[in-house]
Amino acid sequence: MEGARDAVPDIFSPAEVIGLTRALLTSLSGIVAEGLLIVLTVVFILIEAPTLPAKLRVAMNTTAHADRRFEQLFNSINRYMVIKTVTSLGTAVCVLALLTSWASTSPSSGPSWRSS
Repeated sequence: MEGARDAVPDIFSPAEVIGLTRALLTSLSGIVAEGLLIVLTVVFILIEAPTLPAKLRVAMNTTAHADRRFEQLFNSINRYMVIKTVTSLGTAVCVLALLTSWASTSPSSGPSWRSS
């Protein structure tokens, strides 16, 4: 048992573990910050969306024909967003199914470095 305690510092350097943990937490904080920025941007876009046609009408002093063109544009954008969302959800379901089937058929239930 004494030999095992002496071997641990050779396998896991405390400085390396701390460095890896620091790098992981730094990366994680960056991911969370970017995700929060994206969520805030989407929320502001969704809040602004209903008033955009009226603002464009006032700002550009558009005609009835231009208003119809803007409406067609916004409808096309909405249709694209629905298709993109459904496609992304389908992809997520497929990936989840593949990962679940892979995990259930995997011969080991733990990390590959752990010896049985």
